[in-house]
Amino acid sequence: MLKAIIAGLALLFSGIAFATSVQADAPPGATQCGFYLDAATTPTVVSVSGGTCKLLLSSVLPSGDHTVTADARYPASPPWSTVVQISPKSAPFPFTKPAVSGGNPPTNFAVVP
Repeated sequence: MLKAIIAGLALLFSGIAFATSVQADAPPGATQCGFYLDAATTPTVVSVSGGTCKLLLSSVLPSGDHTVTADARYPASPPWSTVVQISPKSAPFPFTKPAVSGGNPPTNFAVVP
């Protein structure tokens, strides 16, 4: 039973280690953030949660060098405006997504009490 628990925890932590994300603090009043990945002209829009916006990249981007910019999105304020207000884009943030090796699991792994 102990071996099964340790193996389950090892799988859980290995999955967490490869979950790549980008997080941005949202300014007061913003309800959404738009993330522009690389040279994209259409943003990926995510909702603000706890004052931050978080975009998971694990399934979106291939490994390698990338850039991301972000903007804040404010709700429309009738009667003055019926259009969502969008802030200017942030400065580009360069980052590298590491390659995930799909190699074989470790062998001769033993749990010693």
